[in-house]
Amino acid sequence: MDESILKLKGDENKIKKIIEIFNAEKNDEFFLKNNRIGRIFVPATGNVDAKIALIGEAPGRDEEKLREPFVGKAGMNLNYVLEKVGLNRNELYITNIFKFRPFDNEGKNRKPNAKESSRGLFYLKKELKVINPRLIVCLGATAASTLLGKSISMRSSVNQLFSLDSFKVLITYHPSPFNFNRKELQQSIIESFQLIKEIVNQI
Repeated sequence: MDESILKLKGDENKIKKIIEIFNAEKNDEFFLKNNRIGRIFVPATGNVDAKIALIGEAPGRDEEKLREPFVGKAGMNLNYVLEKVGLNRNELYITNIFKFRPFDNEGKNRKPNAKESSRGLFYLKKELKVINPRLIVCLGATAASTLLGKSISMRSSVNQLFSLDSFKVLITYHPSPFNFNRKELQQSIIESFQLIKEIVNQI
């Protein structure tokens, strides 16, 4: 793992453990032999001592290029929401279920399939155990369904708190341009992050 690309801060022992997890994940034969994903590993970013962990599904082209989650158009939308509700991105821990870019036969981004998500989840759980956030926020149905191990209906699950082992999990819409360009969903995302601030202050 090229540690020079990492944008992590906080407890050095935690960072060391996270790097060990990333090295194991990056060199997992399941990923190395998969010819439908990119070869660039996109690690998490942010504060390893964060109270809030944001989880997306997988990196896209922009994320692959910069080796950082949520730096494309969805990332710009996320930054807008964080600024609007007064959350500092640098004080959050931001990661993905799957840390390689999945692509289709035309080279376009796609969602990770069930096997890919399952293998990514194996490492993500190790990652979360180290970070130990007060609240996990799933950005979208793919992240939520994978993490919670069941089918998720966004309409009925948004802003609902779930339990996962010792963690509290909240679900919100993904800040993708498709969602963010719909005013009602954009407002829902903003309301979710306002709620996130309230929840973290209470637990």
